[in-house]
Amino acid sequence: MKTWEIIKKPIVTEKALAKGGNTHRFTFEVDRNSAKTQIKEAIFAQFGIRPKRVNTSVRKGRSKRTRGGRAERMIAPKKYAVVFFSADQKIPETLSGRTEK
Repeated sequence: MKTWEIIKKPIVTEKALAKGGNTHRFTFEVDRNSAKTQIKEAIFAQFGIRPKRVNTSVRKGRSKRTRGGRAERMIAPKKYAVVFFSADQKIPETLSGRTEK
């Protein structure tokens, strides 16, 4: 699996940014078949930052009612990775979602 296929997108929600504020941790949506070591390598390849550790979790797929309630469709399961960095490492501004003024 290629490194650019492992990390799908950063999760830039209010909750994810609040968690990552002082502890230098960021959340990414990753490929379901990727391992923690592959996620570490992909982060290093894309951002040039060596992560301290990686926690992963899989959100179970679920069914969702469509408009009018006539049918149901499945929402696929997703895998998330919380990546921890050391305090002396700088995160790119586009990833952090914050701007300093």
